[in-house]
Amino acid sequence: MPSCNHCFAQIVICAECGKLYRRVHWNNHGCKSIVWRCISRLEPNAPT
Repeated sequence: MPSCNHCFAQIVICAECGKLYRRVHWNNHGCKSIVWRCISRLEPNAPT
């Protein structure tokens, strides 16, 4: 069960590798935003 209560948690799947997407909080020069990124981009050593 996901720890996040977001409606897209455990649903959005990457078309390239088949892994799940994860919400990521970004802070780019003081501009905060929330983006969704493939887990394989966040954890490069994860098996594909």
